Amino acid sequence: MRRSRRALLASLGTAALAGCTGDTPADETDPAATTTGRTVTTTGRTVTTTDSTGTSRPEPGQPSSVDADWPMPAADHGLSNASLDAAGPASELAELWATDVGTELSGPTLADGTLYVGGDDGTVRAFDARDGTEGWQRSVGSDAGTPWVVDGALVVPTGTRVVSLTRDGRTENWRVETGSRDAFLTASHGVYHVTGGAGPELVKLALSDGGEQWRANLGEGTAPPPWSPPLFASDGLVYVSTGTHAGVPWQFDPADGSSVGETELRGTGRGHHFPGEKCYLDGTVYASDAFYGDLWAFSAKSDTYERRWHTEFAGGSAVLGGELIAGDGERIFAHNRSESSFHGMSGGAGRNWSADSVGELVARPVVTEETVLALTADRLYCFDPQDGTRLWSRSREGIGTEFAVADDLLFTTDGGTLRAFRSV
Repeated sequence: MRRSRRALLASLGTAALAGCTGDTPADETDPAATTTGRTVTTTGRTVTTTDSTGTSRPEPGQPSSVDADWPMPAADHGLSNASLDAAGPASELAELWATDVGTELSGPTLADGTLYVGGDDGTVRAFDARDGTEGWQRSVGSDAGTPWVVDGALVVPTGTRVVSLTRDGRTENWRVETGSRDAFLTASHGVYHVTGGAGPELVKLALSDGGEQWRANLGEGTAPPPWSPPLFASDGLVYVSTGTHAGVPWQFDPADGSSVGETELRGTGRGHHFPGEKCYLDGTVYASDAFYGDLWAFSAKSDTYERRWHTEFAGGSAVLGGELIAGDGERIFAHNRSESSFHGMSGGAGRNWSADSVGELVARPVVTEETVLALTADRLYCFDPQDGTRLWSRSREGIGTEFAVADDLLFTTDGGTLRAFRSV
């Protein structure tokens, strides 16, 4: 399926794909350059423009629908940053549309063809993902964070409260004061946050009415891990990353808040070497160590927590890499800060790859069926997740650090602007 799709894209005139394969960066022509005096022709969904100099340049056509979803920050309540049902933008991106709303925006989420964003002005906004048309807006107070789309509702965190709205924005379902929070998560089985300060607690709120259902104490003197967020979930468990307090995350039963499984995992490494758990996907918890650079994959079940495989990242200690990772069920994708390289690592022999001279990542990798996206301070890179072939790269200009990816589209916020990009 992977190769046939790319062959089809090539046959439709997507010369950008062929021109950007390998380690040679793609043409960095600004896709928003002037089109004065242009002529427009259409082949399939791609529009080719000819400017006054006679230079042809592809532009994306508007999709008839947007079929894949990205309903939560990092895609799902496991915070996997992966949408394996979406093909992803396997050929170079061009801007499809942009909407400036005049206030700093949260990252976007996407469900059923509608994009949702929060704003520093306390307003939640909804847009048509096809063309950027604003559908509605509603104030929820100050500092509206990224909306989470769960079970027909939008759950919006603000500075000291959580607000639930109906999907059409017309009705506020409930709001709850939470005080300061060190972590926040919405899953299909509830709304969770970790209280700030000494002796933190994991708190569960009901999706239906915001009522508090239980609290679980994480221990006096416990400090949150030095990464954010340290809270993620599977369909049957809630995980709180322990940082250097233990070798495995705390695991809680969503039904009653009881602790599940072992609290220690022997043989995880040398001395005070503890894996920092980052995300969950399809039965696996992915972890990395920011100091030594080791990468881990754990089999996570309700009654056990077992190491599937472990690799010393780039084969050495003090790599200072692996803070920003994602997985696809086979590999962990991570960068090596000391070598400015990007890697796909797995437990299977002969299935590792690396891309050199990329630079330091400024956001977690985004994984789809056919692509893995890596954002540095200067560029956005796209690799084949299977073998690391560089498919394309482009300037990072206009691209923020949080994405929503669907089909061959990428949505992102940059300051007060919501942008959509599409493969050409």
